[in-house]
Amino acid sequence: MFASPELTGAAGAPGIGSLTEVLVSLAVVLAVIFVVAAIIRRMRGFTAGAAARIRVLGELSLGPKERAVLIDTGSVQMLIGVAPGRVSTLHVFAPGSLPLDSPSASTHAAATASPAMFRELMQRFGGAR
Repeated sequence: MFASPELTGAAGAPGIGSLTEVLVSLAVVLAVIFVVAAIIRRMRGFTAGAAARIRVLGELSLGPKERAVLIDTGSVQMLIGVAPGRVSTLHVFAPGSLPLDSPSASTHAAATASPAMFRELMQRFGGAR
């Protein structure tokens, strides 16, 4: 009638078994996160074709959140203004109007672009003085 301690069965102290379950669950969740991140990175690679045709030749900070950026799209070079929430075309250069049109010159100019070059361009085309 009375339950004896031998018949009730000792459940054992929660410890090693439950700790192992938690660690395995955590490892599965982390693995899923890494797999999803890898898939997203690969999917972004499919749209890289258009971005690869646009090169940033240089940029100049005009304020704490504003800057002027000189970009090359292959056929046209543009000076654009970038501000929070807004991108504006400041000037579109005619082909051959900048000495950066040749591939070797543009890679050299991108590596050695200086703020003085941008100030000169801005002054030349009616920008900041």
